[in-house]
Amino acid sequence: MSALAVHVGSASIEPSGLRVLRMSVADESDDDPAGGAAYAAMFEQWEADLRAMRRPARPEIRSGGIVIGSLNGVAARIYHSPALAHWARRLVSGGALANVFLPHQRRLLALGDDGSLFAGQELDDFERGFFLHAIDARGARARARIQQWLAARTLLDVNRPQAWTSVGCGAALPMVGAVADAGESGASVTAGFFDGCGDARELARRALAAAGVDPSCHRLLNWRIASREGLDGVVGPESQDLVDLVAVTDLLADGRAVELLRRGYAAVRPGGVLMFSVSLPDRPLPLMLEYGIGFAGSHPRSLEKAAAMLESAGIDVRDAMACLTPEGLHAVIEVRKL
Repeated sequence: MSALAVHVGSASIEPSGLRVLRMSVADESDDDPAGGAAYAAMFEQWEADLRAMRRPARPEIRSGGIVIGSLNGVAARIYHSPALAHWARRLVSGGALANVFLPHQRRLLALGDDGSLFAGQELDDFERGFFLHAIDARGARARARIQQWLAARTLLDVNRPQAWTSVGCGAALPMVGAVADAGESGASVTAGFFDGCGDARELARRALAAAGVDPSCHRLLNWRIASREGLDGVVGPESQDLVDLVAVTDLLADGRAVELLRRGYAAVRPGGVLMFSVSLPDRPLPLMLEYGIGFAGSHPRSLEKAAAMLESAGIDVRDAMACLTPEGLHAVIEVRKL
């Protein structure tokens, strides 16, 4: 995943003490404003249609994906094509983000026998436009590019090899890009990509190779978030310069998310960084995400809630900084361990 321009627009401090940056992030969709306007109008209409239903049926999730026979009228319009219907069947997986992160791919993610990443069904113009222009696709890419930007910041004025850990590597493309960028800049980074899914680890391995990075120089580990062992069981306390939990904490209930933050922070050495994210509750088109696209697996949290979670994990909120995506969907939170 290529790094595009990321800029700070404005800054403020929350009553909790959490510092907040409102970010400007370039996106692939910027090159097609007419297409973006057309998709925005279509999604606004579908949001209105869902609102008019009063109690729309939520698409059923089973085995990590949508049951196509459970769709309401709006979701059926989105998933009318075979390719998007196939994508929907693995919606609740990190691999579903690959086409979102790389929206100009002409085929769906599927690990080919030749080592390729995108060997799946061919995408038509509507489907590629969906991955390019949908507000949640743009928001996911903005979150990912802030993630890359924060990772790159950890390398400033550093003159020793760096150790990074990324948990949940099904959505590893942003951190793979950060590792590749670090190598091109002359920095020495050894990264560990942790996931309990073999396909997710293979996705990370192939993505590293495709980015020109030797996968054998990094670690791809079978580790489940629900493991009773803390991260120190596999990386050691205060051994990491960067621990990345972006997108993972969004999927966990409060207690488990706090525990993962505590574990992640324990693995960060003084001077290092912990990153995680929250999906913000006051968002545009809320019905489209849950009832149209059908993704209902995240736990929306306000910045106030994120600050409370840090305190519960024993982390000083004054050491944290939240970077808001332009669409107002996500915040990526950086905690520097002093």
